[in-house]
Amino acid sequence: MVYSWLVAVCSPGKIKACISLILNIWCLLQIGSLGTSGRPCNRTSPDIDGCTILCCGRGYNTVRTTVRERCHCKFQWCCKVECKTCIRSTDIHTCK
Repeated sequence: MVYSWLVAVCSPGKIKACISLILNIWCLLQIGSLGTSGRPCNRTSPDIDGCTILCCGRGYNTVRTTVRERCHCKFQWCCKVECKTCIRSTDIHTCK
């Protein structure tokens, strides 16, 4: 039902704005809801993945974490890939 309303109201170039509007209405109807609590969000994004919209104004928590990942990978002839392990710190933002 919501999907058909979205298609009827929104033109193809304005889908992002319509989704933002629907999320804002959803947040208003879900007062006290923790439906997005703990969900990762993008602190710097103004879009629907951003903490401002996704967290419905409840704010977000930030945790600095250390990530170990493969890096500087090189293909060795024949049929082998060798990588180093890099360690970096990153911030993880989640809705309150």
